[in-house]
Amino acid sequence: MIGFTYRFWEADKASENFINALKNINDENNNATVFVILDGENAWEFYKNNGFDFFNSLYGKLNLSPWCETVTMDEICQMDKRKLPNLSPGSWINGEFNTWVGHSEKTKAWDLIFQTKRDYKKYGKKLNASTKEEIVKHFLAAECSDWFWWYGDDHYTDFGAEFDILFRNHLIDIYNLMQISPPSTLFKSILEKKSAINFHIPPQSNISPIINGLHDSFFEWIGCGVIDETKIFSTMDKVRAPIHKIFYGQDEEFLYFAFIADIDSLLESQTLNITIDPIEASIKIPLKSGSGKIKKDFKIEYACKQWLEMKIDKKSFTQRNLNFRFELIKQKRVIQTLPGFGELVCNLDTNYNHNWFI
Repeated sequence: MIGFTYRFWEADKASENFINALKNINDENNNATVFVILDGENAWEFYKNNGFDFFNSLYGKLNLSPWCETVTMDEICQMDKRKLPNLSPGSWINGEFNTWVGHSEKTKAWDLIFQTKRDYKKYGKKLNASTKEEIVKHFLAAECSDWFWWYGDDHYTDFGAEFDILFRNHLIDIYNLMQISPPSTLFKSILEKKSAINFHIPPQSNISPIINGLHDSFFEWIGCGVIDETKIFSTMDKVRAPIHKIFYGQDEEFLYFAFIADIDSLLESQTLNITIDPIEASIKIPLKSGSGKIKKDFKIEYACKQWLEMKIDKKSFTQRNLNFRFELIKQKRVIQTLPGFGELVCNLDTNYNHNWFI
């Protein structure tokens, strides 16, 4: 919630949600220790005011909560130890290791580390202490999880080649410190050739699809904008969320959206919450098989069968530049925020004449 969701919420609402989560844990076990561990700077760059308002509100509420005490990791280490009956292997991404192992590029990178360690074990015994210390630093850097995050096809960055070179240079430096010629494999790119596909393609022409929740015709959505959520993997991981793609576009009367998803997983959620800025509007679309209309404040038609699609009457808006965010809600918890890159900007007066030619 802190890393991926609270950045879209008002500070007091977000801090209250966090305190309530702690209170629920305390009600079940008033001797519980809760670790709050965040990945560096990734969350705060997306918060308003760099997260200051959220921190200020959260720390204020913690200070006023007599049932909750904040402690440091060092203080935790001085407390009475309790044995865990079980510790499950896994990671913060779906409890699996797939982000760091399994793909052929990731396997190749681990093979290169293994080969370098084998050679160090064979030739490093005669090295002095300071050289060994330098080599250990390079090994630790090469084993950093970030390299393996970018190898493979589950995450994408424009700087993949640079990451690849930096990774291999750590291993090359180890051989140089041992005064051994590095193997030729370390000078070959680990990255496999693959075509780059944009994760966001803007609309090219007007569209006017029928809103019935069905894949009626390929031609209905020709010229629409496409956001491929499976390719938006920079510092955040959303690969296994229910919604995979967003189609969007407009004609003179309506805005159109379609959400391509694992339909069973989508229907297990209760609500799609739509936030529209700068008008600060919030619309809740119930997720159930069938169709419906919303007439209060905004005129919306929606349908969910093979996918979820909707249209919004443009006369509902007085402002022409709008920013859309979508939150998928399940059991009062946000399980996916869309689009993954922040907000979808729509200009209601856009025409596509510049895309036509004779």
